[in-house]
Amino acid sequence: MRFGIMVTIEDANEFKRQQWDFTELLIRDGDGKEAIDRFLSTEEMCEVVHAPELIHFSNKKMLIDLANEDDEFRGFCVLRINEICEIADSYGLPTVIHPGGVLPYVITNRQRIIEKLKKSLELIEGKKWIENMPKFYHFGNNLLHCNILLTKKEYDAIRNCVDGLVLDTSHAYLSTSDDGNEMINQYFQELNESITHVHLSDAIQPFDEGLQIGMGKIRFDFLKKIEKLPILLEIRGGHLNRGIAYVEARNRIESILRRNSDLHTH
Repeated sequence: MRFGIMVTIEDANEFKRQQWDFTELLIRDGDGKEAIDRFLSTEEMCEVVHAPELIHFSNKKMLIDLANEDDEFRGFCVLRINEICEIADSYGLPTVIHPGGVLPYVITNRQRIIEKLKKSLELIEGKKWIENMPKFYHFGNNLLHCNILLTKKEYDAIRNCVDGLVLDTSHAYLSTSDDGNEMINQYFQELNESITHVHLSDAIQPFDEGLQIGMGKIRFDFLKKIEKLPILLEIRGGHLNRGIAYVEARNRIESILRRNSDLHTH
């Protein structure tokens, strides 16, 4: 298995001497084109770029939303994501994108915003990997509702506009009020060929995500299915204390794999 961690331009050096297979660069809202380009030109471990969550618009800090029904704001978001995708693509790297549709309320007719998302994605150059979403989204002290990319059907609607799906195990588990483990298995059964990358962590319904492996309710019986994919350990607070939680997550996964292997040999 190939394990990676999320880094920023500011903290990447802290993890240089650790034995990770790759890093995923999280772009912050203040990272300019020149700084991103300079980082990627010298950072050999970086294999994936993750688009930013926030953008400054009309003197406010807002969530980037490629599905927003306000075309002016959506266009502004498209420009930002496009510039990042183009830089990443110039180094042969894919960019992980969130779909948007995160709002204080639930939209009952999602077809409108799915169409907006498709229009946005068609305008963005480069290699795009889109991430599945949970039902709820933490934004500061607020708990917002995710309105798209909670199901296979919604991925099918935009499949031709992207180059792959990033399966976030926490998000998949939390995308339903029913059996979250069954939802994860459905993603693998129905979208296996589309999954290009995994964000791995544990979770507890209804909205507790990014937990250390074994601290939530996810059954990690799918690990054999992802052994050929790049696996990002997305543990909440994992970057603190020189990444000790990342190391612990890797150890726990390897322990599960050994245990499963012993069960099969006996």
